[in-house]
Amino acid sequence: MATTFKRCVCIHGHFYQPPRENPWLEAVERQPSAAPSHDWNERVNRECYAPNTRSRILDSHGRILSLQNNYEHISFNIGPTLLNWIRENDRPTYEAIIEADQASSERLGGHGNAIAQCYNHMIMPLASARDKATQTRWGIADFQYHYGRKPEGMWLPETAADTESLAALAAEGIRFTVLSPYQARRVRPLKERSVTLGKTGAKPLGEDEGWTDASGGKIDTKQPYLFRLPNGKTITLFFYDGPLSRAVAFEDLLYDGVRFAERLKSAGFSAKPAGHELSHIATDGESYGHHWQFGDMALARAIDTLRNDKTVELLNYGAFLDLQPPVMEVQLFEPSAWSCSHGVGRWKENCGCNSGGSPAKWNQKWRKGLRDSLDALRDTLDAFYEKRAGALWNDPWAAREGYIRLVLDRDAPAREAFLQDFPVRESADDGDAINMALRLLEMQRQRMLMFTSCGWFFDEVTGLEPLQNLKYAARALQLAESLGGNFVDAFHRSLHVIESNLSEEGDGCQIYDHHIRPETVELGRVAANVGMRLAQTDPADPRSAGLNDYYCYDVAVKEFQRVENNGLQLCHGLLSITSRITFDQLEAAFAVLQRPDEHMKCLVQPEREGEGYAEFSVKVRDAFAAKSADALREIPLGASFFSSKMLFHDAFREFMERVARKSMEGLLEFCRQNFENYNPLMEELRQTNSELPPEFKMAARLVLEQRLEDALIQTRPAQGFDDAERILAEIEHWGLEAPEPLMRKQLNVKLQQAMDRMEAREFDSAIPEIAATLQWARGRKVKIDLIPLQDRLLMLLEERRSAWRLWVDSRDSVLRQRAQDLAELGASLNISEILLIRPAKAGD
Repeated sequence: MATTFKRCVCIHGHFYQPPRENPWLEAVERQPSAAPSHDWNERVNRECYAPNTRSRILDSHGRILSLQNNYEHISFNIGPTLLNWIRENDRPTYEAIIEADQASSERLGGHGNAIAQCYNHMIMPLASARDKATQTRWGIADFQYHYGRKPEGMWLPETAADTESLAALAAEGIRFTVLSPYQARRVRPLKERSVTLGKTGAKPLGEDEGWTDASGGKIDTKQPYLFRLPNGKTITLFFYDGPLSRAVAFEDLLYDGVRFAERLKSAGFSAKPAGHELSHIATDGESYGHHWQFGDMALARAIDTLRNDKTVELLNYGAFLDLQPPVMEVQLFEPSAWSCSHGVGRWKENCGCNSGGSPAKWNQKWRKGLRDSLDALRDTLDAFYEKRAGALWNDPWAAREGYIRLVLDRDAPAREAFLQDFPVRESADDGDAINMALRLLEMQRQRMLMFTSCGWFFDEVTGLEPLQNLKYAARALQLAESLGGNFVDAFHRSLHVIESNLSEEGDGCQIYDHHIRPETVELGRVAANVGMRLAQTDPADPRSAGLNDYYCYDVAVKEFQRVENNGLQLCHGLLSITSRITFDQLEAAFAVLQRPDEHMKCLVQPEREGEGYAEFSVKVRDAFAAKSADALREIPLGASFFSSKMLFHDAFREFMERVARKSMEGLLEFCRQNFENYNPLMEELRQTNSELPPEFKMAARLVLEQRLEDALIQTRPAQGFDDAERILAEIEHWGLEAPEPLMRKQLNVKLQQAMDRMEAREFDSAIPEIAATLQWARGRKVKIDLIPLQDRLLMLLEERRSAWRLWVDSRDSVLRQRAQDLAELGASLNISEILLIRPAKAGD
């Protein structure tokens, strides 16, 4: 009886963003290029990562037929630093991803869809042997922390591979990885490891015998391959379908999910297969929604099509490997990667690979200088670490391996468990020794982060990514300096060979001085930030300002006082600042002088013997009474001065927005008075068909838009939108355009507030308000973002489906009407009736 071989399909998504956290604050700060989002993590999450947990499948009328968690049906890896960001910033998406892996594991006999990734996307062939091991072990530890199981596979950043990198994976029990077909050099059947050669008898096949050339992407991607390592271990390699992956990433295949599925089904399966075969692709996961708008929906439709096709089976790499072990072995071009045709040149030299959008005269010679400088710094810091950490642990590198536990969980129990497993030598005072240990370990983490691959990928050294890597280097240098390692000057000199493509940026030394040094954070600057924030809080209760947990610092406000004098305000107090990362501590007095124009100056004085806070308080009050801001500079010796421009980026933006709002309040009141005073005169002028003065039109626009904003928020269904219509008529009366962006923003806020009430079971007020708001918006041709409303209504529908069914058949006319209203609301949100609870028709 002939064996029936399966045709299998696997879609792999490599979901990844580089670590973007400010290394001194452990938080991602605002990135203007990601507007309107706060930063690129938030933007890509909104466009891609979150939608793929609840992607829409539409019917022929464009209505939502069902929602699908795409992660449950594709192979995927999510970069550890990105997944931790999602966990902290979008818990529902994080939980949906974890649940998807669990569901796939149950469906596929223990083979979950998620695979691991080397920790911070370091190019492994360019990494030191120690870093290869740590990146692998940290990636595995991070994976186990989130998914609760050991990974079968691991994604190599940029699929960059060489024998030593693959050996690092195999040493930790990793079963397989995925590479580009262009990385394969040659293949041969496993069964030809030995042959019979005439009278000479059996003879082992030589290392260079029996091979078939596979270069140029000629390898058969439908099967797995064994890769033999020098130590006798092996690892399985999958080579994705290159042309089909390119069609997804760079062509228009994601415009049509059904066509996408058909291409996967027809991807060269053999007419007479010798075994089970796999059609599979690998692309950046960001293709599904970020690079291609609605790409998640095309993926969802393709998955749905494939799941309902009996001729193929949709599974992941681990499940396929159980079904079809390798029958061929492979050798690679080493080193090689999927996004560089020059091996791994893109991450170390001016190889010619670039993003394609920069001026023709630009070059990437800076890559070599950046690589060489960071490599030299790595070696210096490693030698320093080994010497200093060797006094604390018998095996300092094992301690570094274990430090991932604290990176993932900084809480006291985790820290105590780590110190129990890696006890610090008791030769020094315990507190100092532990602080030293944590600084050294954090120095090593920052030292690894500075090799994140994106720092070399793009075209200009002053881009976000190279500067981010230099910030990690600066933080590592700062930590080393705090322990006696003075390496900053040597590193700074090494940057001189780097030249920006932008003449105004200069060389690497100038770039470091301009972009990196100002970002450096000492505990005194943290204290100044807290002090200036306290100066802007409710005078009655400064300790309730939410500053006890300030970025990665614990803050205790021990003293706080506020006085005012003729528009000037003085706030002063005593703070205790503790880093949750290294346990570094500072107790300092502070004084903030705020002028009527909101500009602030802050004095920070570390507490020291011989002068306490009481004496400090008297001196700053005396200076304030003298109405002299400069007098603060004479108080006390050794203090540091800061101004509002030294606020951290997000805090500074909030400060400036507050100043702008205060300024606008005065402007708006002035405009309101002028609009009302000159309204009759301007009406006479308008009736003569004369052009109104632009000053009056500006005042009218500001005043009427403010009134419209208030009216839209306050409107309730019983009132209708009469007030808003009256104001819009007045806007038109004065020859102004209806402010569509303002209307869209306020209506979206109004709709989300109504959904809040829906979730609080205030159905009878919320449903009519949502329906009336949508109807009015459509009449006014205001484009509303329906997706958040659809998501929330569908989630609510799923949670309360049984209760809503009771409404449909209830004898209570109020409940039946509620069900009818709900059905009509769903229809207005383009949700198919299949997903809605429709009231039973008379006679049914």
